[in-house]
Amino acid sequence: MPVVKTIQEGNVTTEIIDMTDGVGNLSTDEILAKTGGMAGEHVEIGPDGTKYTYSVEVEEVPCSLVQERSLC
Repeated sequence: MPVVKTIQEGNVTTEIIDMTDGVGNLSTDEILAKTGGMAGEHVEIGPDGTKYTYSVEVEEVPCSLVQERSLC
């Protein structure tokens, strides 16, 4: 699953991972805007009636598990 965006705010690094292989019509920024940049879901109905559910989940990873220690 590829990291599609990395956000660095102070000592917090957020990695956005695309778990859908690019399925859907919204960009990473659009999904974050529709969920308020926090955990949550947004549902979109495509022109053909296909339902896309975008989920934003938050996971905290201890610094001991981060490979790049400069991010901690």
